[in-house]
Amino acid sequence: MNTTATSYPKLLENVRQAMILSSRSTLAILGVLYFAWLIWNLWYSIPSVDDFCYGYGGHLHGILGNVAVIYQEWSGRYLATFFISLFAHSEQILLHHYYLVPLSILLFNLYALRSFLQALSENSVIVLLGMSALLMSFFQVRQSLYWLSGGATYGLACGIFLLLMAEEFKVFSAKVPLTKARAIAITLGSLLLAGCNEGAALGHLALLGPLTLLHYYHSKQKRIFWLLLGALFGVLLSSMAPGNFVRLSGMHEHMGILNAAWGALVLIGKRYLLALIILVLLLNILMRLFPARSIKASISAPHIIAFAVCMFFALWAGTFVRVYVMGDLGPSRTRTQDFMLVIMMAYCIVSYFNTRRVTGQSTQPFIAPAQAFGMLMVIMFSTWLLSAFHLYPYQSWSQLITTTRSSADLHQFMSQRFDLALSSKGHSLEVPAYPEKNLMPITYFSDITADEMHWENICFSNYFGLKSIIKKPQ
Repeated sequence: MNTTATSYPKLLENVRQAMILSSRSTLAILGVLYFAWLIWNLWYSIPSVDDFCYGYGGHLHGILGNVAVIYQEWSGRYLATFFISLFAHSEQILLHHYYLVPLSILLFNLYALRSFLQALSENSVIVLLGMSALLMSFFQVRQSLYWLSGGATYGLACGIFLLLMAEEFKVFSAKVPLTKARAIAITLGSLLLAGCNEGAALGHLALLGPLTLLHYYHSKQKRIFWLLLGALFGVLLSSMAPGNFVRLSGMHEHMGILNAAWGALVLIGKRYLLALIILVLLLNILMRLFPARSIKASISAPHIIAFAVCMFFALWAGTFVRVYVMGDLGPSRTRTQDFMLVIMMAYCIVSYFNTRRVTGQSTQPFIAPAQAFGMLMVIMFSTWLLSAFHLYPYQSWSQLITTTRSSADLHQFMSQRFDLALSSKGHSLEVPAYPEKNLMPITYFSDITADEMHWENICFSNYFGLKSIIKKPQ
């Protein structure tokens, strides 16, 4: 008997298993370290700028009263205003337990992502970990997670949008019936999303439009139109607020609707097409290495790809709002929703091809060795980390090394300023600026200025009951 012939395949199998194990271990360790880093910075987050404005408004008018005032005078984002006012109203939370803000937003988004993946019958824990790391890596964490005012507007909206998509996909794919209770719950969710920001609400409406028509074409269930009407009402409720017209009166003249629609499409191609392609490759490797424990028999491939197309319409609509109002994609925090949609589109595309493969609809066999995919995954993931370090300033990975201690330094500096402000109630205050030699931390911060009439200075002094506050001349 030729022992060499029998031992060689066994050796190859051992090598293959070792490569798979090393790839899985690498991904798991990177994910755990990344979330540990996120939480470490989360602990040192601090309130800034708008937080004090909403906090003072909450003290002056009450939480609900402040929502009404802001709706009339500045913005139709009623849920975001409520969320900010709720946290900022409490001095203990705003000044001593601010970490509860990003922690709440982080946990809510992870729960929403888990719900979305479960809706698509994804049951791999490591895929959930990888998707969570991707979501947070492309999250504009500085302004959409660590900052109360930005997080309530965009980070919270991201989680609500994900939850709505999870429920709507289950209805669209006939995993669950559209009962009256579920229709009411989704409609209320649409109103909550609209209360975060109008761009997310319009994106959700654009997703629901074709989804509603497709569902009605197959099921003839008129109740699906409740969802569309609820989303439309939410868009009108947030966008037609008197405060929006007050704010827009100070902005430049808007471009034409058709030009904005075309401009949004061009910007999507420039900003997100390459990211979508790379994400499809990464997620394909991830899902091949960590396949689902059971075949997704309840999910049809056409449903998955149709939902991905609907998400593209949502991305287009959300980008259109910002191009129409501001002429570009807007502040970096506005792209939190965009990247969330791009990541979920990539997941749906990969899930579509995997579903076709495992159900025998595709004649293309999977013949590449698993260990090769593992090695490629590690290489591509490492390459992505290095490129993100240089290409995406103030995002999570780019600050991993250079600003590890900056958040703690800033937290200590601002805690001393808060204590000084609390002890100086009724007086004018002159304080040193945050040292420019310090690296800008990943946690959000905007210092007061040398002009005591600047709006940031006024918000800070009003919140602490000061006559005024200015920055010392350098």
